[in-house]
Amino acid sequence: MLDFKAKNWLKKKFKDQVFIDEQMKKHTSFKIGGPADVLIFPNNINVLKEILEWIQSCNFPFLIIGGGTNILVSDKGIRGVVISLSNCFDYINLDKKNNTYCHLSAGSGVKLKRLCSFALHNGFDGMNFALGIPGNLGGSIIMNAGTASGCIYDILESIETIDLKGKIENIKKQELNAVYRNIDLHKKLDKKIITNGYFKLKIGDKQKIRSNARKLIIERKKKQPVFEASAGSFFKNPSDNISAGKLIEDAGLKGKIFGGAKISHKHANFIINYNNAKASDVISLMKITQENVFKLFNIHLEPEVKILEY
Repeated sequence: MLDFKAKNWLKKKFKDQVFIDEQMKKHTSFKIGGPADVLIFPNNINVLKEILEWIQSCNFPFLIIGGGTNILVSDKGIRGVVISLSNCFDYINLDKKNNTYCHLSAGSGVKLKRLCSFALHNGFDGMNFALGIPGNLGGSIIMNAGTASGCIYDILESIETIDLKGKIENIKKQELNAVYRNIDLHKKLDKKIITNGYFKLKIGDKQKIRSNARKLIIERKKKQPVFEASAGSFFKNPSDNISAGKLIEDAGLKGKIFGGAKISHKHANFIINYNNAKASDVISLMKITQENVFKLFNIHLEPEVKILEY
């Protein structure tokens, strides 16, 4: 836990970029989470470097987050410094284009929704799989975010990172091993923060791409609780042929409630905050789901959502 002196120094130094004892439920898509000792929104890379240097010199624990999606924060909050990149690295550049392909670069703070819109507007094919996936680009790369239609790794060329000493490095796609809903780090990203992603997309028919996008969005709204507070799909699919949502539904758990948390009636792989849920409610419901599915099908469901315990 940071003491008053450390918190006060940060607030004086970085002013409105710093929030002391800030409730994380204000900054997560789950609308759940207790106070972080300090929550910082650096507005440029120089501020980020300075904060990282200070954290190292003081040996304080820290956590990097993006848009606050795909995480469940403990009711007791987070000790140390939480750094959100939502106000930093928020840009999209069209680097190169020919008649067949285009090459884009985008900052890790860019919302995935905005990157999809950019591709749609320009007739760039390959991003539609990400329509409706919440969160920022940095977290989407780490989680290899995707759907049945594709994933981030499919269109990725390389990433740019910064380490705790401020050193910037470009890591090629071939050096990163993509696995289901994760980038297998192999220490390539150990103690490094993703600042930028480079992508290759096909030049396509703008009307066809937009028509496909509309269909995907309509289907998603029908099948997923897009207007409810959640962290997206809660569990990883056990395999390509086995859906976590189908297992949970077959276990008779759709609509199951624990405290303020509920398994969605629309899609059984969504746990929603329907009535001021606590993190402990969600975790209890998660364990009930895992136990029931394992008992019936002998399959252990692994959370896709990152659980940040106290």
